[in-house]
Amino acid sequence: MDYSRLAQIRHLGGRGRTAVVRSSPSSKALYVFKGVDFGAFLESRVDFQHQRDVCYHEIRTISSLPKHPNIIPPPNTLVTVRKIGDDQQAFICGALYPFMEHGTLDDQIQNTKATEARLPLINKAAWCFQMASAIAHAHFMAHTFHMDIKPANFVLNFRKDLILIDWEQSGAALYTLAPEADGSWDVKEARIGSSCHGGADSAEQKLVYEKYCGPDRENLAWGRPKWNVFPRWRDLYPRALEAAEVFSLGRTMWMLLEQVTQSELEDLSEVVISWSDMVKDIPEDWKGITVRAQVAMALHVLPYAVEHYNSLPELRVAKDQFESARGSEILFTEIGKAFMKHHVENTLGVVLLHNHFLLEHHEMLVNVDSVAVPWDTTSGATELAGVNASAWRFTGQGLAPYEFAHAAVEVSLDRHPMQSFLLELGAILKKRNLANILGICFLGEKSVDRPPTMEFTSGRANITLPFDIAPHDGNFIDAMWQFSSDPLGSSVRAGPMSQGPEDDKRPTVFGQCKNRCKGKPHESRHTSNT
Repeated sequence: MDYSRLAQIRHLGGRGRTAVVRSSPSSKALYVFKGVDFGAFLESRVDFQHQRDVCYHEIRTISSLPKHPNIIPPPNTLVTVRKIGDDQQAFICGALYPFMEHGTLDDQIQNTKATEARLPLINKAAWCFQMASAIAHAHFMAHTFHMDIKPANFVLNFRKDLILIDWEQSGAALYTLAPEADGSWDVKEARIGSSCHGGADSAEQKLVYEKYCGPDRENLAWGRPKWNVFPRWRDLYPRALEAAEVFSLGRTMWMLLEQVTQSELEDLSEVVISWSDMVKDIPEDWKGITVRAQVAMALHVLPYAVEHYNSLPELRVAKDQFESARGSEILFTEIGKAFMKHHVENTLGVVLLHNHFLLEHHEMLVNVDSVAVPWDTTSGATELAGVNASAWRFTGQGLAPYEFAHAAVEVSLDRHPMQSFLLELGAILKKRNLANILGICFLGEKSVDRPPTMEFTSGRANITLPFDIAPHDGNFIDAMWQFSSDPLGSSVRAGPMSQGPEDDKRPTVFGQCKNRCKGKPHESRHTSNT
């Protein structure tokens, strides 16, 4: 169909030219024309050529997809223009797609804002299933990707079923884009042992993400992110591609269930997932699914790097930072509640981030029974077998291990349900400016019922001994905490117990690590109870 025959009704926005049209002035049927904006040619030939290439790419992609009820079908009509003075030469400038009168999923959410109405739960269930079905079809049947999964790219047909549109594969909304796919990360597959340095027999294939530190790179002339990793990951690392789109799918489902519009997120530098009081109609397991989808590859457990340990402050500095940030208040409220909510209080504790002494670039601090000493990371697999991380800190790149233990249980922080907890805790720490002050540790056999111990540093060894002095006597620094909902669980406590009304219980925090600094800082920097 020649472009000149189209009757323009209204412009829809977006890149290129997208408008509601009729196929002729006398026709009553409505279509959506999506194609090239010739006005862009007057502004930038490069941008125009990019629009043209993206338009052609989308038509080819849709036409190659196996048929699916929740994916837009190939266009039946291509729109052309003719060169002035040469009616025989026609150029494709776009295509006509069905007009969906119910608008987009984002429109459905936006329509509820004025009245604060809740979309029917049965609709949300059907729409979540249809979104997942469409994305699964793209990955496992078509072996491709969408890239820009968001509520505005799902339209509702006359039956109010969702249809996935916009298959340009050339840009993504940052509020639904997986963080590892923002162009600042590279990925590879590696065989990771069951322990920190396990052998080949116990290894499994895992995705390892590395922060890109080279010069600026760009392969998208228009749109975000500037470096598009999706085509390369499709060809070389399909699991990474799948994980990135699962994140976007989970974020889109959260926006639907919580009823968050895109306009509420577009200008935010970071989206923090939370559930308001309005979502009491959403089952808890539904919430859990959306959260788990968004942490599938979002919080990376990083490989060990000595800088993650050496960059920690001396204990007294850490204490001052903790007090300046009013850390105790957050411990007894938000942090404690997160531990109890996810039932990890018997597995993990909170640590005050600090170092005992500096390590060489090839060293890691390993606890063996009651003594922690530097171990050579270049030792063979036999020597390092059974060495597992025991303390971690939150960084901008993920969760970084900085202390280890020998013959200790491996804690799977990169799997469910632990990732849901870590996502929530990380958001709390970042929001409260505590990400560089507090970390987490594996409790092992530590219990609120066991007597405390004292830890002191001598030379390049950190030694733990029984602590038979009353915990609140002397000049001590709380440096590790374990949570319990039972105020009678132990007589050793760091801070007051907190008991409110039945519907507002706060966890009790037990001081399992107290620290007393003494002597010359570089000879014996502190004693501590762990």
